[in-house]
Amino acid sequence: MKKKMILSLFCSAFSLMFSGGAEGGVVGVDNVNRFGDGVSLASGNNYGQMRAAIVGAGHTLVIVNDFTGATLSGLDGLFLVQGSDPSEVYTGVEIDAIHDFVGAGGGLVAFADGGFSSDSTVANFNSLIDDYGVSISGNATESSGHLVSGFHAHEVTAGLVSVGIDFHRRLIFSDNSADLTVGTGADEILAAIDGVGGAGNVVILSDIAEFSHPGGDTNINHVSNRRLLENILGYAVPEPSSLFLLGLGCVAAFRRVRG
Repeated sequence: MKKKMILSLFCSAFSLMFSGGAEGGVVGVDNVNRFGDGVSLASGNNYGQMRAAIVGAGHTLVIVNDFTGATLSGLDGLFLVQGSDPSEVYTGVEIDAIHDFVGAGGGLVAFADGGFSSDSTVANFNSLIDDYGVSISGNATESSGHLVSGFHAHEVTAGLVSVGIDFHRRLIFSDNSADLTVGTGADEILAAIDGVGGAGNVVILSDIAEFSHPGGDTNINHVSNRRLLENILGYAVPEPSSLFLLGLGCVAAFRRVRG
């Protein structure tokens, strides 16, 4: 009877914890690499709707001002972007920390960019993402925008009709299993890498404009762009599993005592 009472109290406490909204992940958003106008993914109106969508999906948004292991260890997912000029490059230590973060189960969403002086940071960005079988082109193309409508079946592409990009860097694949688009050339916009051995999932995109504020050749409300963001969040941001596993253990223990 005493064991049963303790377990009952334990399960009640678990239920309160779980119902308190702990199901969302902690998503870090890059505030280090800024575009030529000084705006980052984490600041200004350009990506305000993207940030609102992250929070609206139940996640906690954290502004990331450095890529140290200590900062990344508190995150479940990380959104980062290619630097726009030579002052915004990832150091070897930062790249190692990001790779370690993914290896430990963190999700990564990495955006290339075609604007400003980003030609000068292509090699650096490739040193970050080429571990995942993907690199980006040295030339930015499709300056008037482009629609992609053919996708391979995947969690990230579920429900997509078409996705709009603008002035992007085409993805280059050393592992074609990561390629999520049917077409080649200008259609090479999206990659997903399933984590193995406890590693997190990774998404790489050829452009960040598809999640920008309405306006321009594409934006977050254009065609299926918002759905793509929602899919990426579901795939790349792991929801904390400890409470779920704790709950399963609670149920199993309670059944043993009751039996």
